[in-house]
Amino acid sequence: LHFVIYTIAYCIGSNALAFSNFYISYNYHSEQREHRRARKDLLKRTVFVGNLPAWMTKKALHKLFRSVLTKAKIDSASCKIESVRLRGAVPTTGGTSKQAKKRSSIQHEFAGGDKHTQIGFVVLTSTAGISAALRLNGYFLAKDGADTGRHIRVDVCGRQNPSYNTHKSIFVGNLPFSTNEEEVRQAFQSFGRITNVRLVRDSATGAVKGIGFVEFEDPSSIPFVIRQAAMSRSNGGSESNESQGLVVGGRRLRVEAWKSIKKVKKTKQQRREKLGSYQAQKSVGVSRNTLRVPTNLKGAAARKQFMKRVLQKRSKRKQIDAATDGKTAVKVAKTGKFGPVGGRKAKAKKSGSGK
Repeated sequence: LHFVIYTIAYCIGSNALAFSNFYISYNYHSEQREHRRARKDLLKRTVFVGNLPAWMTKKALHKLFRSVLTKAKIDSASCKIESVRLRGAVPTTGGTSKQAKKRSSIQHEFAGGDKHTQIGFVVLTSTAGISAALRLNGYFLAKDGADTGRHIRVDVCGRQNPSYNTHKSIFVGNLPFSTNEEEVRQAFQSFGRITNVRLVRDSATGAVKGIGFVEFEDPSSIPFVIRQAAMSRSNGGSESNESQGLVVGGRRLRVEAWKSIKKVKKTKQQRREKLGSYQAQKSVGVSRNTLRVPTNLKGAAARKQFMKRVLQKRSKRKQIDAATDGKTAVKVAKTGKFGPVGGRKAKAKKSGSGK
């Protein structure tokens, strides 16, 4: 009787524990779904603003987008600005803490000086004002009413597909690390109307990584730009090429048709693996022509271990050849192959000829 009671109690307790675990897991996953749904809704009504100058403030950016919503006759009850954030501050001290970046943003003291580029995020209360905010894409933000300023880039954060057209874009390499979007725009504006300029930057320092993309309004401008860039590099970057806008910061630009960053990373990885294989073979004292590594081996460690085994076998053969006064070595040389396989073939031929 005690055993039956204990068994029933155990079953009830285990079922209660399983039910409680299921309930906790269900609540956790439901909270995660709600969080993802809220995050997705927030991104849909968040506007990204790039290529902002160093003198831009949150108040000035708020005023700019508020004027756009007013011109579009969008009522504040239907859509208004919820928050404005500025990011991308790089302190002159080189600090990476939040306090150092916040102090640099408030005092407008950046490592890049006046050439520093900020990015901003404008959150709206609804998606009704997104179409009006996107009209600011390519807007020239003048400094104190002068001709000097920046062309800002505006896009939606929650966009599924990229807003740029790859068939109208070119890849630009060999850019100076201290350049900005405006200098690149000025270099290519003589070839046609430019829709977008995107530079790949380092997240920690904010410096340009040396590559970028330029999107034209007319795709027929791309072959002309590539041809002019090739002529500039072949001529050595003379003053005439600088006037054509193919030199930025004293560096001759490398212009190609648009290529994906994923493809560039993939080709770089393939080159690294090929170079690593060559260095691994070189490190153990074997040339590439005398040792063939199987292509199905993955990783430098596997290739190195394979070559180590092969070298050990060869060293054993040399010891055997030295002990037998080179008779085994002569057999291997006749067959033209390395290793004991060649020796066995030579021995089989000799026995067949004796018969």
